[in-house]
Parts: sequence; structure tokens; C-alpha cells
Amino acid sequence: MRKRLRKKLRRGEFTQLGFNVRYSVQPGVATRVLDDLLDSFILQAVEGNDLSCGGGGGPAEWDFFVCGEGRRSAIDADRQRVQDWLKHQPQITSIQVGVLQDAWNGEDDAPETPGEEHAA
Repeated sequence: MRKRLRKKLRRGEFTQLGFNVRYSVQPGVATRVLDDLLDSFILQAVEGNDLSCGGGGGPAEWDFFVCGEGRRSAIDADRQRVQDWLKHQPQITSIQVGVLQDAWNGEDDAPETPGEEHAA
């Protein structure tokens, strides 16, 4: 595959990595507190670390996919910073932070190319 096509399809050296984040909130937390928690998560844990996210949920469970801003890949340090931020929120009861994975192409879409590594 030519370089221009790899870039367009975000394959090979242009692969962008991200990770899943899921957290649960204590039952009975006021709606205003949940709104503030979500706003803080996006502003501090995500955008504050040059990341972007998509997802949603509520009111008890939230699920997001987080990746680097622009074409930047997320790295393990990004995963750790997001997890650490979530651990310090008293309203959150459980946290799951997934492994780094291809943000644009699922494993089924990835071509079998010798020498190419995929995050598990």
C-alpha cells in the first residue's frame, strides 16, 4: 500500500492509538454533581492532557473512547493520567481503562502485513 493511501486510511506508521474508559458513579448523586464531574473529566483529564474523547452514558455508568488530539496517538502515560484523575474523584466507584488499540480500524479491518505490530 502506498504511503499516501496508508496516511488516508490511518494504517501502518499513521495508525492512531486510543483506549476505552468506563467508570461508574455512586447511586443517588445529584444531577448537578454528575454534570460537574463530567465537565471536569472532559476539561481536566481529557483536554487538559491534549486528548479528545467520544462516548457518553449516565447517570450511573459512563463509557468513552479516548485518543490523542489531532493525529497524535495516545500513549501509556495518557492512560495512566486519566486513570489517576478518575481515582481521585470521590463520586466514582469503579474504573476500567482499556489497553491501547487502533482508533480507526478494528482488528477485523487490519490487513495481515508481516512486520506490523498491533496493540492488544
